[in-house]
Amino acid sequence: SRRRPHRCRRPANRKRGEAENLCGVSPLHVEPFEIEVPEQTLSDLRERIRNTRWPPPSPEPGWEQGAELSYVRGLLKYWADGFDWRLQERRLNEFAHFRGEIDGVRIHFVHERRGGIPLILTHGWPSTFVEHLQLAPLLPEFDLVIPSLPGYGFSERPPRTTITRPDRSTTRRPIRARPEDCVSRPAETPTRP
Repeated sequence: SRRRPHRCRRPANRKRGEAENLCGVSPLHVEPFEIEVPEQTLSDLRERIRNTRWPPPSPEPGWEQGAELSYVRGLLKYWADGFDWRLQERRLNEFAHFRGEIDGVRIHFVHERRGGIPLILTHGWPSTFVEHLQLAPLLPEFDLVIPSLPGYGFSERPPRTTITRPDRSTTRRPIRARPEDCVSRPAETPTRP
């Protein structure tokens, strides 16, 4: 059997012809976003890494009691003196980045518009949106939305420490909508299935 498309109903308190948004979702104001970390921030990070106070080596060999000290020292030396952040910024900025405010929190997301089926790729903890960027060339038939979770990447941290399941659904709902749906429409305008 064929599924019937979901149709939004006009709220009872709205008159016919009064402007309303698709499914009652508030319009999402979206602005282009470019990754540009100030040089002062990078210099401060490098300096703090170089000034790390190291603990004595573990009495256990290898990784028995956590990360091996020599490995961590080498990794931080690379971050301080070898990692090319500006090259990474250029690579990341090859994608279309945006920020929009949802429930008072600015949310960052990548939106690769291709005119295909919308697909949202959400990372978990301790991951980041960057891990999903490698999938973009493999999914040419999809219109990809890759958000940074609130408090991660380039999204702002929410004002409280926990987000309940209903809060998460309202946070993602405006992003799932197609850009042309995020504007007010007259009530007579038919909605897409």
